Order: sequence, then C-alpha cells, then structure tokens
Amino acid sequence: MIADILSIFALLLILCIIPTAWLVYKRKIKFLNGVFLGTFLFLMSFGCSVYGVYLLEGYSPIDKMLSVAFESMEAAFRSLPGITTGDLTAVMKIVETVKEMYVALIPSIIVLFCLGWSYILLMISKGILALLKKDVSGFARFCDFKMPKSTLFIAALTYILHMIFDGKQIGFAFLNFSSIILSVTTFCGISVIDYKLRNKIRFSVLRFIVIILLIMALSLVFGDGTGIFMFIGMFDSVFNFRRNGKNNDTDVQ
Repeated sequence: MIADILSIFALLLILCIIPTAWLVYKRKIKFLNGVFLGTFLFLMSFGCSVYGVYLLEGYSPIDKMLSVAFESMEAAFRSLPGITTGDLTAVMKIVETVKEMYVALIPSIIVLFCLGWSYILLMISKGILALLKKDVSGFARFCDFKMPKSTLFIAALTYILHMIFDGKQIGFAFLNFSSIILSVTTFCGISVIDYKLRNKIRFSVLRFIVIILLIMALSLVFGDGTGIFMFIGMFDSVFNFRRNGKNNDTDVQ
C-alpha cells in the first residue's frame, strides 16, 4: 500500500516539471532556479521510487544494480582465456577499487543525473514553446553558462577537506560536493566551445555533433576529453572568454 502511494507520488513529482517550465516561461523564476527546482523534484521522485522498491523487495535497487554490474565484470575477467592467477588477482583488486569509488560517489552521480534531466526537460519545453511561436527569452541559452569564480574556490576547498578527512564519511561528502561542482564546470567549458561555434555553425544539432566528435577525438589523444573542457570552464570563470561584460542569471550560482 505504502509502496503504491510512493510510486504515485514519484510520478506526480516528475509531472511538476511542467509548471516549473511554465514559471520560467512567465519569468516568475530565473532559468537556473527552474533547473534547481526541477532537480529537487527529480531527487524527491527518485527517493520515493527507490524506497518503494525497498519496501516491496527488501533491498535497495541501487545496491542491487551495482552488485550485478560488478559481478558481471568479475565473471567476464575470470572467463578470459589464458589469464593467470596473479593477473586475475591484480584485476580483481582494480575492480574492487573502482567499485568502492562508485559507491562513494553515488550521491553526486544521482544529483548530476537529476540535474541533467531537469535541464533537458526544460530545454524540451523551450523547444515546444518556440515551435508554438511563444517568447522563450526567459530560457537561458546553452552557450551562456559560466561558472562563478567563488564556486571554483568552494570546489577547491571541499576537495582539500576531502583529502584531510580521507576515509571518513564527511570526507566522502566533501568529495561528492566537489565532484558536482567540477562536473558542472565541465558543462560550462563545453558551453564556451558552443559559444565559439555559433558564428560558424548555425544549427544547434550540428554544433552538438561537432562537440561530441571533439570529445571523442580528445579522449583518443588524452584518455579523457572531458577533463579538457573542465579546465576550459575553469579558465573561462577567471578570464571570461566570451567577454560579454555583464553578469546574468546564466552564471551557475
């Protein structure tokens, strides 16, 4: 009974993204405030869904998902032909380390997942309103997102605190907080590239494809293309590559 109520409540929370988009459209709230409100709604919905499954099945679906994923990974390595006992032991240690990292970062992964979906649905709302010939100037452009310098300082501080409290619960909390900020900084770095491409490539879909290809190319060269965009976002926060000369609500606050 309680699980059914939680499922209904989870669905209603997701549907609340529609009035959130309407508030942004009517300029009752700023775009980023709408994104954060949507993120909160998604987090609440996610929590209701997870707890509902826990009441029905007696286990956390997140723990189950991680266990199944890493058990499959371990089974795949064990089935490799010609792998020695020593190599298998070393690989299993790496898998266990990766698993511990994922478990520690689960809160930030969930927050970023909800943040991403909140942004995507608001931008879909913007696209629908634009097709209906409505004024969508209340919705921010992707190319204008910029990380405030003060937030980068907080990210650095929380990462240092994570190293000080390494291995403790509060240390993991600081790590998750800095991970969220640095991930959003990466998003802002990609926004800089989009801004630079706007004068050369008019259509947003083509710019998106170019950016994806760029990330793939950088990943082949450096191993992690997203790290380059994170540094671009950091430098943009300090030097303002767009030189628009003003602060607006597209600053990620």
